[in-house]
Parts: sequence; structure tokens; C-alpha cells
Amino acid sequence: MTGSSVSSTPETIVGPLRDEAALERLFRAHFSALSAEAKSHLGAEAASSAPKVLEQAFRQAWEERASIGSEADLSSFLHDAVRRASAREMSRRAGARHLSHGAKGGSQHAATAEADVDTAWHHLSRQLHPEAVRADAQAYSEQLRHHAAEHVGDLSKARSWKVPVAIGIFAAALAGGAMWYLTFLGADRAVTRALDSSEARTLIAQPGQTARLTLADSTHVMFGAGSKLTIPKDYNTVLRAVKIEGAARFSVAPGNPLPFEIHAGKAAVIATGTTITARSYPNDPYTIVQVDSGTATVRVEKQDHPLTAGQALLIDKEGKTRTPNAEELALGTAWTNRRIAISGQLREVVAEMNRWIGTEIKVPELKALDTPAKVDAPMDSMRVAIGQVEQSTGLEFAYEGPNQVMVFRTKKAPGAEPAKPKK
Repeated sequence: MTGSSVSSTPETIVGPLRDEAALERLFRAHFSALSAEAKSHLGAEAASSAPKVLEQAFRQAWEERASIGSEADLSSFLHDAVRRASAREMSRRAGARHLSHGAKGGSQHAATAEADVDTAWHHLSRQLHPEAVRADAQAYSEQLRHHAAEHVGDLSKARSWKVPVAIGIFAAALAGGAMWYLTFLGADRAVTRALDSSEARTLIAQPGQTARLTLADSTHVMFGAGSKLTIPKDYNTVLRAVKIEGAARFSVAPGNPLPFEIHAGKAAVIATGTTITARSYPNDPYTIVQVDSGTATVRVEKQDHPLTAGQALLIDKEGKTRTPNAEELALGTAWTNRRIAISGQLREVVAEMNRWIGTEIKVPELKALDTPAKVDAPMDSMRVAIGQVEQSTGLEFAYEGPNQVMVFRTKKAPGAEPAKPKK
């Protein structure tokens, strides 16, 4: 799974999106009008992406359905979500054009057929039920194994009883080998190797998206924009560990004899039946771990740091630990409440906005990158975040060039012609 998915946990919702039947009815009812609105944002070149934009908007509405009390609220939410999703799609396309610029044969793309309402709903429905996608994949794998077993059976018909005995011995050797592997290498090294193995699965949430999934042991994971979650091949059989490069929140399933481990930066978090939030992007100067409920142990450089509900730990790049201050903790955990909270240099603040909002704002003046800046705003309100950057830096937001690139720049002198905002 790549990108964002939606949890199907049962809830009691009293708003317009009270169940999936209501979601489908409203999706079909608003499809034509919102498609036209999306196309007006996307332009002729990207108009075929309108159904994809609508899927993103309705998926976000479904995720936040508990806060949408009426159809009027839903309509307002969807208009705003379509605008944001269209901006992300245009930004993504602009990035793709930039990467392909100058390639042999030009940057022309083949026309893409636009999905109709039935196809778009099918896509959205699949995203609402990632477990069905996994079930299909498992069924296909079982079918392949069945055919393989039949093939092996045909090959072995003329062979003696030694063949099944040899297979049994080989299987026992594999099981014994797994136990030897864990004992000989040590649990820590075994987990590290499993997470670094090419056979491990890697799941990625794109900028501007939040992904959700349920692991094989019923642990629920929500991981943030630009994050990468690694799950080893033998998860929930030989070991129970994951690695996060980014931001994630884990609701660990209790009652499992295998300890649950989260590897984030230099830290390994060991927990059972606990809710934990962790942030450790590759460019972050430190890792933040907070225990939201239950208890956990954070292991750093072979030293254990026990945490209880409400406690947090900061681990820097050298492995030194301390309690994070309010700003550091907000950076690590505010995203779970759909907020951006960061104070630092403008380069860091803009990178955080681009990550969580899904925009591509630039700072063309190198000297401005070191300017102190601060943002504490909802992810869904780019206008508020931009206003806070302007207020804290003294710079101005504008659109520049023929491609209307979003930038923060030094304020133009009085009388200068202002930049025309993008429609």
C-alpha cells in the first residue's frame, strides 16, 4: 500500500457521512458538480485527474466524518478539500515536468482516459477497505501455492518415501534455524537484519497524505506525510517489529507473546498494548517518542528508558537523551491533531509546510532561508500558515514567473507592480 488509506473501524456517526451507503450516495450526487470544479482548478492539461482529486477529497471527508455535522458542513469541507487536492495534483505534475525537462523526445504525455463515477467509486471503496485488497492478494498467493504444490506432486509421483521424509527434515531444520538465528545473533541484531532485508515491505505516505493500516497482529498504525514504514517478512511469526522513517502513531495490539518494537532513528521502543507516537524523519535533528497510553521502554545505546502515559523522550543524533521542551514535543506530535507546529529557520518551516500540506513553496533568496520563522496552524488552512510565516519573517508570499511558482520573498518596494495571484 502506498499513499493514504482509511480505517474501517466501526463508529457511531450522526452526521451526513454516518455510513458507507450515505458516503456512496453523496459521492454520486456531488460527482458531476465537483468534477467540474476540480477541472476549473486543474486546467485542461490535468482535467483527467479530476476523479482522482474527488476520491482524495471524499476520503479525507470520511476520515474526518465525526466533525462534519450537516450536509452544509460537508459541502463546505468538500469545496475546500477539492481545492487543496487540486493544488497538490498540480504541484505533483509540476515536479514531474521539472524532472523530465530536457529528456529526449520532450515532455509530452499520452492522454489519460478520465474515470467515470462508477470507476471512481470503485477506487474509493477499495481504499476504504484495504483489508479486502490484502485478502485478494492472499487468495492469489494461495492459488499460486496450490498450483505449485500440484506441480511438485506430479514430479514426485515416481519417487520413494524418502522425498516426504526429506521435506519434513528440511522444514524442521528451517524452524530450528530460525530459533538458532535469533539466539546466535541476539534479538537486537536479528530485528535489525530483518528490517534491513530486501524482503521487508516498505509502505510510503506521499506529501499531503496520512496513511492508515492494520498489521497482521491487529496493531493499528497511522503514519504521516512523507513517511516510510518498513515491515519485515516474518512479522508476527518470528518477530514483531517495524521501522519508521518519518512520523507514526501505533496502537499496539495486546495479548501477543512477542514484544512489539518500533525502530526510529537511534531508538528502539518496546511496548505491549500501548499507544505510542514517534517522529524521526531522516533530516530531523532528533527523534521524539511519546507514550500516549500504557507504558513502554525506549532503548538507546543499550540503555533502557521506561516511559508511562504522557511522558516523552528526545534522542539526538549522537544518542543523547532528555525530556523534550514544549516546541520540540509539538513538532513531534501536533500532526496527530492535523496541525503543523514548528519554530526554526525558514528553510525548516517551509519544508514542514510542503510536507504536510502537499504544496511546493520555494524560497529563491538564499539569505532568506536562515530567517527565523514560526507556524502553528491547521494543516487544512494553508492561508493561515502562510500568514504566520509572513508575520514572523517580514517576508511576503507571492506567485512568480509564467508557471506561477509559490514563493516567500522580500517585500517589493512601494509602487512596484504586485504579483498576480494564481486563480
